[in-house]
Amino acid sequence: MTLPLAPARMSDSPVTVFEHIVEQRRSVYCYLPDPVPRAIVEGALKLAMLAPNHHRTRPWRFFVYADGGREPLAIAYQAAAQRLGRDVAKARERALEAPVMIVVACAPASANPRVKVWEEEFATAAATQTMLLALASAGVGSLIGTGDLAMSDEVRVLVGLQDPAARVMAVVSVGYQDTRRPLVPRTEPDLSAFTQWST
Repeated sequence: MTLPLAPARMSDSPVTVFEHIVEQRRSVYCYLPDPVPRAIVEGALKLAMLAPNHHRTRPWRFFVYADGGREPLAIAYQAAAQRLGRDVAKARERALEAPVMIVVACAPASANPRVKVWEEEFATAAATQTMLLALASAGVGSLIGTGDLAMSDEVRVLVGLQDPAARVMAVVSVGYQDTRRPLVPRTEPDLSAFTQWST
């Protein structure tokens, strides 16, 4: 099995280890068929749920489709593609592209008048990033998928979102990188181009 990440040294400081994980987390577009241990996925989800969230609402919802259990997601993608006039076969392939597919949804605590939907979605996004970093720390690749198929009504119905304010935010592909498709080169971040300081 080929792992996409080089391990950090045990002698490294916590800050160095964290930097290593962040730097090594990449969007993976091609996966090996090897299954990802359930314990790794569950561990990443537990860490995701430590993300900050207003009023302790925990608005994130994760629906995991793994291995043979991905078929309902494939059917939902096919139905969405047919409705949208898209290639149905390619849609099915998209739903099965990694051994584990995780539908990430936001279910705002709408009954609380203090809760703002955008804050709930922000919290769900923070949880998703934590999940991706946790997977990377275990040597597992991932990819955030959005768009018409991932965020379709068909996927929404599949995961059973009832509240009109709730929505699917992404479908995350999870698996071990197939190195036959190289990662896209990453450019060095230009801090000055995106940051302003006032002192």
